[in-house]
Amino acid sequence: MTEASVISSTTGCQMTLLVAIRSAFRTQLLLASLLLAACLLVSSTASVSGQEVMTNETVIQMVKAGLSENVILAKMRSSQTKFDTRTESLIALKQAGTPEKVMQAIISGGAPPGVHGGRRLGVRRVGPVGGRRPGSPGQPPRAALPRQRQ
Repeated sequence: MTEASVISSTTGCQMTLLVAIRSAFRTQLLLASLLLAACLLVSSTASVSGQEVMTNETVIQMVKAGLSENVILAKMRSSQTKFDTRTESLIALKQAGTPEKVMQAIISGGAPPGVHGGRRLGVRRVGPVGGRRPGSPGQPPRAALPRQRQ
């Protein structure tokens, strides 16, 4: 074998090795990119669905911790819920000491809006302008309606 053929075969082996290394590097880079993309997808999905979903077990834990009926109902209003309303599940809730209003909210599909301390929030009755009713002193009388004969 001549010196030129030895150099040529050595250069050929080096080139083959270099091509193999480049191919392996590309494969590793592709796998790392796919892994990174999967991690980003999972973390973004987790942050979107990061809100706790209330279940019967969540309610039982809150009752056993001594949280008030109003706190449990408020949590139900501000959370996603997935309640099991089968008879045996309702019995388990009752045996755990779940308040009646909480059980009614679970059965009806959610907490009633704006209940606080026995009164509804967000609804305010407003009287007539000036605080006087029609017909009171200083206000014009109500129009008399004709009586219907029977």
